[in-house]
Amino acid sequence: MKSMKKFKARLNQAMMRGYVIVQSNPQSTMVVGAVGLLIMSIPAAHAITAPAAGSFAYDMYDVGVNKILKGAPGFIGGMVGIVVSATQLSSNWKAAGLGILASTAVIKADSITKSLGMIV
Repeated sequence: MKSMKKFKARLNQAMMRGYVIVQSNPQSTMVVGAVGLLIMSIPAAHAITAPAAGSFAYDMYDVGVNKILKGAPGFIGGMVGIVVSATQLSSNWKAAGLGILASTAVIKADSITKSLGMIV
């Protein structure tokens, strides 16, 4: 009982300092391995093209991709992401670099989806 209280006290101290504590067990390792094998067993990715006007779910595609992602909201979101990430360069350059890359991908999402064939 005393050792459990000591463990909880150390855990609370570690969490207050910002440490991430990960405990692994054999069951979770086997689940992750099984999911990895399942993903690797998929033979190929199937690419699709943009839906034609009037087809199933075209309206959702039109609003989500054409009007938001390729429109002003997508551009503004990408630029805000780049500016916020650039301000964080001195404190955490790795996270800032990833933020800049992700924001650039948002801005150029239409080109990326065209070049990849919208892999699903």
